[in-house]
Amino acid sequence: AAAVAAGATAPADPPAHHRRRSKPHHHSTPHPPVALTAAGLHALIHRTAAHPRFGESYASLPSTSEGWLRAPRPAPVRPPSSPPPPGTPPPPLLALDCEMVGTEADGSALVRLALVRARPTGLQVEGEGAAVLLQPPLLHHASPGAPGPAATAALSRLGYGAVDVLLAALVRPEGTVTDWRTGITGLGPGSLDGAPLSRAGAARAVVAALADCHAAALASAAAAGMTDTAHLLPPILIGHALHHDLRALRLDAGPVIDTALVFAYAGLPRCARLLADLHDALCPGLPLRP
Repeated sequence: AAAVAAGATAPADPPAHHRRRSKPHHHSTPHPPVALTAAGLHALIHRTAAHPRFGESYASLPSTSEGWLRAPRPAPVRPPSSPPPPGTPPPPLLALDCEMVGTEADGSALVRLALVRARPTGLQVEGEGAAVLLQPPLLHHASPGAPGPAATAALSRLGYGAVDVLLAALVRPEGTVTDWRTGITGLGPGSLDGAPLSRAGAARAVVAALADCHAAALASAAAAGMTDTAHLLPPILIGHALHHDLRALRLDAGPVIDTALVFAYAGLPRCARLLADLHDALCPGLPLRP
């Protein structure tokens, strides 16, 4: 990355359909490694929430408005001063990414949804790097149920044997599409013929996946003889500038780890990191898209 320009101001959060194209601009502020343990992921949740832009991005989601859905929170996240004790199983990690098109009524109408769940092998790895590599753009244009080779290789390097593709679907936008953003979505007129999923249906599917993962985690803990589940974290959504995806879904869900917010630029506390920047820094030699 180039040196920080004197007097530079933090750039505005880029629109969702541009956020993977931009180039890095500033040096980053180093953070200590965070292991993919329950305590390490707990720390990343709170690092996301501590970012100056978290409130305007997530607390402002209009979850009580008509047409919005709020995913149930099965358990509150423990405060920063009280991380899960050693030995607590890590929670389910689900990475979410949406792509949008422009319609007559909505400049960011949902058109594609990808939701994957990490399948850990038990290795201790750096959680921040894993959070970046779990971005579903690595899976786009792969067939449902078959993660792209770049994603599989990246996750294997970080201690994940595989990912489970929970959702990989096209979504019918509400209204007439006026801008397909073909260079990003790969879609055009006729691409959505026969697409059965609506935006509301996609939101319900994400909520159902979160609930299923939570139930499976509780069952796994019980099978392992764990009687006190108070320390278990609920399923975590990982994404990059994830509030754009949640707005496109009209879904309020959490807790979240936002990879745009867990890293910081030196001297620019309000600046959000770009995915291309993080990918180049953390995943050298691996393509952002297959």
